[in-house]
Amino acid sequence: MQQYHNLDRDYPLISICMPIYNRPALLKNALDHVIAQSYKNIEIIVSDDCSPNEKVRCVLREYAKQDKRIKPFYQEKNLGALPNQEFAIEQASGEYIMIHSEDDYVEKDYIKTCYEFLSSHPDYSMACGTCISEKFDLRGNQLKNVSKYPVDDPRLLEVSSAKKRYINLFSNLKNYYLFSGLIRKRTYTSIHQYKSLGHDLIYLSGIAYTGKIAIINKSDSGFHRGGVVGTNKDFIKLLGLLPIERYFPHTRLIIYSVLDILFLGDIYKNMGIIKRFFFASRVFFIALYVLSFRYIKRESIYYSCICLKKILPSSAYEKLQKLYNYSNKK
Repeated sequence: MQQYHNLDRDYPLISICMPIYNRPALLKNALDHVIAQSYKNIEIIVSDDCSPNEKVRCVLREYAKQDKRIKPFYQEKNLGALPNQEFAIEQASGEYIMIHSEDDYVEKDYIKTCYEFLSSHPDYSMACGTCISEKFDLRGNQLKNVSKYPVDDPRLLEVSSAKKRYINLFSNLKNYYLFSGLIRKRTYTSIHQYKSLGHDLIYLSGIAYTGKIAIINKSDSGFHRGGVVGTNKDFIKLLGLLPIERYFPHTRLIIYSVLDILFLGDIYKNMGIIKRFFFASRVFFIALYVLSFRYIKRESIYYSCICLKKILPSSAYEKLQKLYNYSNKK
């Protein structure tokens, strides 16, 4: 690895915040991509959430020894996914931040491309690239990697109305890799974080409210590699939520999205209480449809696939599989 001592101070410091847990192989891959960035004035804050696998600490020590931009932190007890992320961001001293998990990877010009766009477009709150994610069908077969946008049309996130950007993202989001975009730290700290399944939807919608979001359509802008875990049960355990929320996975999210607009979110106080009420009501009904009704539809098809997998003819099962994949895109 190469060490960097004489960094170009004309460029602001960018903090790469990496909340990690127990995946040393993926961690090495993520660190390799981050330290290879063409934008050199970065700090890499890695917070290990008390991983039981000692290899995680070994990897961190090895990389931190060879690249002084890496700042490792080792939690003495497991904080949980969101508190660990918040801890990493609290340590950040950069003007810009990027949240980066150990299962993410970015090409070498990702940060440079995002920074150059944000620095010349003050009306934008976030910039990121398109995404390539590794998807698997219900048989465990890897599907073709496909470059994706987070919404049907990226221009939905660049309209002039703050409320329209919020609604466009909240109701059309198809991929959460926006979470790994580059953002000004002051924007991040102005938005409340909530402990709930899908909490990043509230966060990203808040980002869209504060400013436009750019999806930079360049092949070298950025990629995302899978998710942390695959089922609601796993997410609920990871976030430290109540087990019963497995059956009502989005209840907290719907409640918090409304409370955030009405009372808790400082960024919405530029609206009067009446306007906030009508805006929150609109978000509530959208949340019921997008999160609850779509979830029930998708999960019913999923469990039908699981139950009928062994008894259906192959051709019939494949049709059911295609229906599940289609519903998952909606």
